[in-house]
Amino acid sequence: MKQALGWLLVATLALTVPYAARAVEDEDTGTQGTGRVDEPQVPVLWKLGRGLQNAAWGLPAEIVKNTLSEAFKSDTAFGFGSGIFEGVLVGIGKGFWRVGAGVCDIVTFPAARLDPWYNEYLPPYPF
Repeated sequence: MKQALGWLLVATLALTVPYAARAVEDEDTGTQGTGRVDEPQVPVLWKLGRGLQNAAWGLPAEIVKNTLSEAFKSDTAFGFGSGIFEGVLVGIGKGFWRVGAGVCDIVTFPAARLDPWYNEYLPPYPF
């Protein structure tokens, strides 16, 4: 099980990380510059990597992220406790949404431009 999770993490990173540092030629000046991360050169692999990452790590990442953000919104002990409770519930909801979006990305990765399930409330990556 640990080996399978390790290989899943390696595959996810191998499919998503290299595109952030690529160089593309600027059409106006003919010089090399960094490409935009949101428009990868190989969108099919980018989408597959994003789907693997969201399906594997979406639920725990959203629970932790929302629990911490809700807990520290208040200055009182009661607000901290209720923030933890609310953060866990919100994190579970967003986590299931993220896992579903990841599964949809994996299933539809050949159609690279089809991703209507991400918006300003659910960014493409959990981290």
